[in-house]
Order: sequence, then structure tokens, then C-alpha cells
Amino acid sequence: MTQLLRDFLTVALADNRSAARRLAEQPHIRKLGYYDESGKVKPVRELLLTGDLTGSNLIQTEVHKTVVEGANPMRAFMDVLPTVRIKGTTYKWPYGETGVYAEKYPQGAEIGIRTQDYAAATYDASEVIAQRPLISDTMIESGQVDVIEQELQFAGAAVLNKAERICLSRILENSGLEHDTAGSNQGLKAISRAVTKVKGAGMMPDTVILHPDCEGLCVQDVVIPQSPGADAIARGQGIPDGYLGLKWRVCSVDDDSATYTWGYGADGNIGALVLDSRRAGGIYLPRDLTIKNYEDPIRDMQGMTVTMRMDCQAHIGKAICRVEY
Repeated sequence: MTQLLRDFLTVALADNRSAARRLAEQPHIRKLGYYDESGKVKPVRELLLTGDLTGSNLIQTEVHKTVVEGANPMRAFMDVLPTVRIKGTTYKWPYGETGVYAEKYPQGAEIGIRTQDYAAATYDASEVIAQRPLISDTMIESGQVDVIEQELQFAGAAVLNKAERICLSRILENSGLEHDTAGSNQGLKAISRAVTKVKGAGMMPDTVILHPDCEGLCVQDVVIPQSPGADAIARGQGIPDGYLGLKWRVCSVDDDSATYTWGYGADGNIGALVLDSRRAGGIYLPRDLTIKNYEDPIRDMQGMTVTMRMDCQAHIGKAICRVEY
């Protein structure tokens, strides 16, 4: 939970004026401002001392930040795939061909016209991904700030997990290349071999998405402190972006692919996807994380829903290489 939401709810739920006065003197509050209904910037400190927090948009803003805070650790594909945010329910995304070569012409000869052959992926975001946090009257009446925090973060994580599952399943199902480790060299060497396969197909791999078990094997291959990025790995921050020229992301959701199994513990499991993220696919996101049915910052808290509308589609199969166990 953001510290500000913790502070604001503590004051608003208990209607505690002495707590409001103590909070108003905190250094982080003294620096804050907010927009009132007329669009003017007012000090938050002034509102705490003289006004009603539930009459401002401060609590709603911090609730949204807390939902996003719960969702952010779940982001993998949503961080790296190109995203279109045009309003609507469906979208057709054109993409060009690959591996084309120009012709040579004698000096003075007429140069022929060569246009790309385009294909298109159709996205459908008509269905809503939604989660309703379980925030009861009792939680609000008794000022259970910590429980409210957990429910808000849980809702954000649940919605993002579903979005990531859609992305994982679509990209996994339509991957066109594979490196089979045959049970050996399953860490960084396996990722490196997958990189060469994507490059060999005329793509430029820039991203790897890993199952947590595969990440664990890759981290074990890093020699501390000699290897680049070893300091971050030693601090438990995972393999940093830029290692092997890739952005590194971990996806721990379960897939619903009909063909492959996301995992890295048995033969046939797929533990990583190396992508040319610009060509592999995309995300259509007409509605990002949104809190619905939430106008009154206290009374409507029980009825809020966290929603998102999105779809993911793969574009070019050979821009995606599976790493099989």
C-alpha cells in the first residue's frame, strides 16, 4: 500500500482530528498539493487541518496507486510487447514481411518498385477482465487499513495475472522456433542458443521471458563476482536488463495453451521464450487497469471493481523461440 493511502484512510475511517493534525506536520505531507474542484492547487496539509478528506479525490488517487502497486510485480509480457491503446473493442494490426533483400541494378537502369506484403492480426478486447476486492462494511467501520491494503493489491495482481496468461498462451502457442536442451546446458547456454536461432531467422532478439525455474538455473550459471551484472544478481534482483543483449522478465502464471506446457521441470516443458519483441506480437489495450463504481471514497469502497480490457496476438512465429527442457 502507498504510505499516503495508509495515512489518509487512518484519518478518514477513524474521523480522527488529532491524527489529522499530527499527519499534517509530517515532512512528506507539507510538500504535497492537490487539485480542488475549481482546478486550483491547494496544500494537502490545509485539507487535513480544515476539511474532509472524503470530499477530495486524494483517497481515490491513492487507491488506484495501490491497485497498480499490486499489479506491477506481475508484469512480464505487458512490459515488453508493443501496445496499442486505441478505444474500441476490436483492432486489426497490420505487420510487414521479413527477410527481404533489395535488387542490384546496372547504372542508369530503371529501379523497380517493391512493396511489402502485409498480413494482419485481429484483436478482440470485447470481454472484460475484472476482480472485485472483498472490502466489507466491518473493515471500513473498524478501520482495518492493513486488510484493505491486501485486498486492493490482490485485485490488481489478479487482473494482471489474467492478462499475462493471455499473452503467454498466445505467444507460446504461435512460437515458430525451438531449442531443445535435451536435458543439458539448461541455463544461460540454452538462452544463448535460442538467441542464435532467432537471429538465424533474420530477426533481432531483444527479450527473454523465463519461467521461475528457468530463471533459477540461469542465475546459477552466473559467476559472482566476475560476471557482468553479478552485483544485482547477488542482491536478489534477478538478471539485469542488457545481459546477453536482452531484457529479462519472469512470468510465473500458468498457461492455457493446448500445445505446450509452461514449466521447466520435465521433458517437454517450455521454460523460456526468446523474442524479437517488435515482431513477435502485440497487445491491444483499450482499457488499462481501471477502478469502476467508485465515486464516494468511503461508502463505495465495498462495491468497487478492478477491470481491464485487453487482447494479445502473435504476429511472426519465427520471431519467437521456445526453450524446451
